[in-house]
Amino acid sequence: MRLFATTFLILILSPIYAQKDLKKLKVFVTEDFNPKASITVEGFYDPLMASGALQNGLLLNGFKVVSNRVAQEQAEIIKDAVYDENSESEVITIGNKTYVKSVYVITMSYKSRADTGCGGSVMSVLTGQIVDLASDGELVGTFSFKQGGLEGKCADRIMESLASKLKKGSEK
Repeated sequence: MRLFATTFLILILSPIYAQKDLKKLKVFVTEDFNPKASITVEGFYDPLMASGALQNGLLLNGFKVVSNRVAQEQAEIIKDAVYDENSESEVITIGNKTYVKSVYVITMSYKSRADTGCGGSVMSVLTGQIVDLASDGELVGTFSFKQGGLEGKCADRIMESLASKLKKGSEK
């Protein structure tokens, strides 16, 4: 009976406690943010696999997620002519550009610290933004999260909450 009561309390109170803990996750989206448009999570060095967890969370919340793998990297050669009163010269620039096939791209960065749960590491600070590629890089959303040394929210839980709050924020 005692085991049953303990299990019951854990199952009922865990989701409530987890939601309460993520009040430190701040999300802001402008009225220009359209949750039905395609979105890509920018790839970066990610030892906590937060970008994958965010992609999963976005999919579960009904977002149209475009994989970063379909982004195309192309070499560009730009040739500009420079005219002066007495001379004419050309400036040639060579570089790589990445073309993303979505309307929005989420960029984020975080710091992590050691912890006893969550595979040994948790996020201590997270910041990010949503960039509208169709509007010349206009920011349509930002988010941030910070947890203290005695807290230990796992990256996947933070990312799921972020996706949920993005959906709720866009429904206002």
